[in-house]
Amino acid sequence: MKKDLTQGKPLDHLLTLTLPTIWGALAVMSMNLADTWIIARLGPDALAAVSFTFPVVMIITSIAFGIGTASISLITRAVGSKQTETAAAYATHTLAIALSIGLFFALLGLATITPLFRLLQAPEHLLPLIHDYMSLWYLGSIFIILTLVSNAIIRASGNTRFPSLVLIGVSVLNLGLTPLLVHGLFGFPKLALHGAALATSCAFLVGLIVATHHLRA
Repeated sequence: MKKDLTQGKPLDHLLTLTLPTIWGALAVMSMNLADTWIIARLGPDALAAVSFTFPVVMIITSIAFGIGTASISLITRAVGSKQTETAAAYATHTLAIALSIGLFFALLGLATITPLFRLLQAPEHLLPLIHDYMSLWYLGSIFIILTLVSNAIIRASGNTRFPSLVLIGVSVLNLGLTPLLVHGLFGFPKLALHGAALATSCAFLVGLIVATHHLRA
């Protein structure tokens, strides 16, 4: 937390902070697009099954962004007033809250896969495919939430470039892992929808490790 945003021109700060954030957001969107294209090659049932999961994925991702936005509001004010210890405490508490919420939704989601997606009008023949995907995705959602929140904490210090690089790296890693695990290329096991969820989980786990290492530095 070294950058002093209380000094300099506001417009310069806005450009410096905003542009990298846009690239990070584009990386996340491109990851979803790439996953959809790769999964579509499994057939229409697999693509339809994953499409039913989009509302759940968006809700949990939005919760992560909400936690991150709240942390930015608190941490930036502490950083701006030179309260370093307070800012660090806010960051620690935010990560603890994010972990608790992530575990709660993961367990709740695992326990309600079938009734929830029946409520969303998913056909019965798609429920096994949805279960294949979401049973792993819910566990990986903990890494997704913690990665997004960790990035928000880093942005709160005035560094938007590093979080964007993390998200770009996650996107690239996911793009590399997904076809390998979904279609079983180059000797990898063909895991179909299990593989898609596993690739996303592994990519965000790596992103989380990198982000938290930066926070500790």
